[in-house]
Amino acid sequence: MDNKNFWEKRVMKYGHTGWWDPLIYAFDQKIRISVVKELISTIKDENEKTILDFGGGTGDFLFNLQEVFRKGVLYDPCENVLSIAKERLGQNITCYSDLELMRKQEKIKYDIILSITVLQHIMKDEELKSVLKFLYDSLEDKGRFIVMETFDKSVHSTYERSWNYNEFSYMINEVGFRVVKAYDYYSPLKDNNKKFKAFASRVDVRILAMLAKTVKFNTNKSLQKIALEYNSDISDFLFEFSNQPGSKFLVLAK
Repeated sequence: MDNKNFWEKRVMKYGHTGWWDPLIYAFDQKIRISVVKELISTIKDENEKTILDFGGGTGDFLFNLQEVFRKGVLYDPCENVLSIAKERLGQNITCYSDLELMRKQEKIKYDIILSITVLQHIMKDEELKSVLKFLYDSLEDKGRFIVMETFDKSVHSTYERSWNYNEFSYMINEVGFRVVKAYDYYSPLKDNNKKFKAFASRVDVRILAMLAKTVKFNTNKSLQKIALEYNSDISDFLFEFSNQPGSKFLVLAK
């Protein structure tokens, strides 16, 4: 995948591949995990699930979903990222940095595939189409593919695509996916979410975030504990789908 060195450096600097701002990361990562849990809970499948987290970083999602599945696979191309994931994940989760090796060794299809802000960082169209085809072929016939991506044509970056939802929709339809659920997702960068504003304005949160930035003191657990006070209702962060720029959560099926 593109920009491997960028992500290797990012995890060495921050300890993860998410938001660089510790305040935003602590709040938003918990919301994303809650949304994914809720979406999985709506999938009517009583069988023990197999799950693939494609581009799963340090394993936050699989760590928080271990009660949901019997077998998990995490793929991320960055060895530094996987070294963190391996330390915290259980024995029922296998980690790979080599996609071809994963294809050869994992002779299974998945009930659930996750891809959380990953596809937008695959810069070449042909590579992205190849990845989508691989994910389609890896999904059980009745499985679900849960995707979060940000769509914004105004982005000018060497590691994030400038695209809109219609372009993505065309790609997934071409592979064979269909959208069964779609939502707009709040943005912590916009000054319009009351819960995030309340969290970010707290004095203790600001002090903890400042310590993380200035003296590299790891305050993530403390910040995330405070963030839990604000994310009890995901309806504060998921909204009716619109074809406007921004982040979306999608549930895809074959």
